Amino acid sequence: MAYIYSNMFIMIIVLSTCMLTVWTQSPQTPAQCRDLCSRAFCMSGPERQICQRIRGATFLAYNPDKCQCCQQCVKYRSEGQDCRADNSLARVVCAQGLFCDQGIRCVATRV
Repeated sequence: MAYIYSNMFIMIIVLSTCMLTVWTQSPQTPAQCRDLCSRAFCMSGPERQICQRIRGATFLAYNPDKCQCCQQCVKYRSEGQDCRADNSLARVVCAQGLFCDQGIRCVATRV
């Protein structure tokens, strides 16, 4: 029973982090990014050391000039790879220029 509650708690943390993290996809000027980040609400997410332990994950530090408003742990996927969330604290994100087609695979063009 404790195992089920533990997994549910982890899922709630992961979902909360994903929903409340601000990450823009459209090009912004550094001034626009800093303004956006000044209004962002960030959940406390995984620290750099935790992220480094997750296979294939990258830690993105706070960088308001690039609209990276919150520290994040992400896994980048290339074209054709699965873009569905996995069971880690790292968000799954398609690499730059790719889109998640119907929540299944990273593709070069929107379908």
